[in-house]
This record gives sequence, C-alpha cells and structure tokens, in this order.
Amino acid sequence: MRDLISGIARHLPEESYLVGGFVRDYLLGREINDIDIALKGNPKRYAHLLAERLKGSYFGFLKNNVPARGEVYTVYIPHKGERVRVDLSGFEDLKADLAERDFTINALAWKLSDFLKGEKRIIDPFGGLEDLEEGVIRAVSPRVLENDPLRMLRAYRLAQYLGFTIDPATREFIRQKGELIKKVAPERVLNELLKIFAKGGSAKTLSLLKEDKFDRYLFGFEISEKSPKGVESFEKLQREGFTEKLKRETDSAEKTFLGEFDADTLLKLAIFLHPTRRWEEFLRLYPFGEDATKFVKNTLEGYAFLKKLPLEETAEKHHYLKRFSEYLYPIGVLSKIYGDFERFEKIADFYGRWKSLSKPLLGGREILNLLGIKPSPLVGEILESLVLAQLEGKVRDKTQAEGFVKQILRRRV
Repeated sequence: MRDLISGIARHLPEESYLVGGFVRDYLLGREINDIDIALKGNPKRYAHLLAERLKGSYFGFLKNNVPARGEVYTVYIPHKGERVRVDLSGFEDLKADLAERDFTINALAWKLSDFLKGEKRIIDPFGGLEDLEEGVIRAVSPRVLENDPLRMLRAYRLAQYLGFTIDPATREFIRQKGELIKKVAPERVLNELLKIFAKGGSAKTLSLLKEDKFDRYLFGFEISEKSPKGVESFEKLQREGFTEKLKRETDSAEKTFLGEFDADTLLKLAIFLHPTRRWEEFLRLYPFGEDATKFVKNTLEGYAFLKKLPLEETAEKHHYLKRFSEYLYPIGVLSKIYGDFERFEKIADFYGRWKSLSKPLLGGREILNLLGIKPSPLVGEILESLVLAQLEGKVRDKTQAEGFVKQILRRRV
C-alpha cells in the first residue's frame, strides 16, 4: 500500500493529507479498504491527473450534507491485480474540513509527505488520537449529527465494527434527537442498517439501539426483547458450524442482495423481525427491492406455515416444498432458534426424495398425445396427481406412469 501511496503523492500538491477512515484504520492496524485524501486545490483536476497517469478511472459526487467539503472525486487505481479506491476532496482550511467530519477518530489528518517519511505528525484538533486509544466513538460536535442524521446510526455500526463504545454525550444526543433520522433518504438508512446485520456482534448493537430508544425511529416500532436474543442465537449457530452444515443439506445457493449483502445478512434480519409480528410494516418502510423482500417474506411465511400445518401427509409436504423449497435453509435456522426444529426435520428428511421425484415422469405434451385430449386444466391436475403417486411410491417408471394417467382419465369419464 505504501508504494501505491508514494506513486499517488507524486501527482498531488504539497498540501495533501491522508484523512478519515484511512488514518483511523492504519493506526489500528486494520485492513485498509480505500484511501481518503484531502488536498488544497481542485480535486477534479487531480482526480483526472491520477486516472490518466496511473491508468485508473474516476467519477465525482456532491457531499450535500457536508457543504464545506463540496465535491468528492473517487479514483479507482489498478494495484497488484485489484482496484484500489482513492477519494479526493478539496479544502481551503484543513481544520474547518476536519470539523465537518463525523467522529473524532475520523477527524485526523496525516500529511502525505510525513506519512511516506514515517513521521507520525498527525493533525488532531478534536482529540481523536485519545479516543482511538481509549476505544471511544465521539461526535466531533452535535452540529455534524444534525447536518447528517445518518451519522447517529453510523455511530452504532462503527462501534460494532471496531469493538468501541459510544461516548455518553453522543448517545444522549441520539436519545434526544433520534427522530431526525426520518429526514434521511430511506435507501441510506437501509444500507447502514444492513451493514449492522452483516457483521458479527449485531445483537449487542441492536440492544443498544433499543436501550437508547432509537429503534422506534429506525424500525417504526419498539423492538421485542426477544429480537436481539434471536440474532445472538444465530451468531452462535454460525460459530458452531450449524449454519454451514444446514446450507449444504438444503442445497442453499449463495446469493447477493442489494448489490453487497449475502443471504445470512437478510436471514439475520428475518430472525430479528420474527418476534415483532410487524415485519410487513417494516419491509414497506425501506426500498428492499423485489429479491430481498421476497427472501424475507418467504422465510417468515414459510416458518409460520411450518408451525401451523400438520405436514404429515405426502401431499402436505409436497405442496409445502413446492412453495418454500428455495427457503429451506433460512426456515430451518428460524425453527432451530425458536424451538420447532423437530417439525422442520420432517420436511428436511422428505426433501431428498421430493427433489428426485417431484418432476413428473410424463410431460404435458406426452399426456395430451397419450390420452388424445386437448389442452385444459385437466392436464395440470393429472401432472399433480402423477407427482404425488411418484412420491408415494405408487409409480416408479414411465410405463407405470402411462397406466396411472389412463386410469385417471377412465375414472373421469
């Protein structure tokens, strides 16, 4: 990374500083995902220059919530087979720029030339180094939270990711001003919320949100005491290897939702929502999109049906799997957490047989030709009956299937 930064520095003005998450994570010895640089000059000009000289690409966006920083330009630079993200922003007054940042541990600046020389002369106007050492998330000022209320939620997420605590004054501000989060675009809130569910330690964070009464503004209601406990149980099952085993047994396919979140993130959300009984209301609150909505909805409905239906007869199991086979893994996890795993095992034990025998031995066209009938709803009924006969062991090959289908027609005539 140092060699890349050295290459970048050659094309930037002398007054260029590493800032934000880069300085924080570098000092903590954490993995660096991107490089944040504030410079005295035109960031667009230097973004274009970096892209040209280092064979990268760039685009700009406006920080509407941080007027002092104006436009930020992101440059993607190829480095050791990967693309490294570099964010460039301009400043007139460095301290004024840092004063607009969210938390003290992100309001640190390290001059590029000093960094490359190994000189640890870090500009720290708000006590970020001390907070970094003590493991504290502290807002730079109440004003920065009012300017962008999403930062209130980010405080909890950052505390979770870093294993830090949130400064009492920052938490008190959130208790008093939590309703400000309603001013933030729903897609931004959703992204931050899902990041909380995406990492370990979600249960503790969710409990803090409830303790600070922030949950009512984020979820539209006060969350159940059982919700964080359910999430904690899921994380325990992950550590024990239960979830990976169940994924294999239920043929669970890896999927990505909303561009960056895996199925376990949404499953954790579903586990969290189950005790509230108000999950449909929550799903309407944010722009989940069709795939994510369908995943959460079918997981929770599938679990509800698992608890309610007898699921003893072959036909019941077949119809259940026709609707919910794609969601067996998340349904199984919910049943394990909330005490219905024995009922789930009845479905899981039947699943292998259903997977191999639920495709009819005869197709619709073959049935039409065999019986000499025209297309009608009857064909669908015959196909369904044929599948059930296969699952019950009454029909084992194509010859038996033809005889079974003819018998159905005779009974109907």
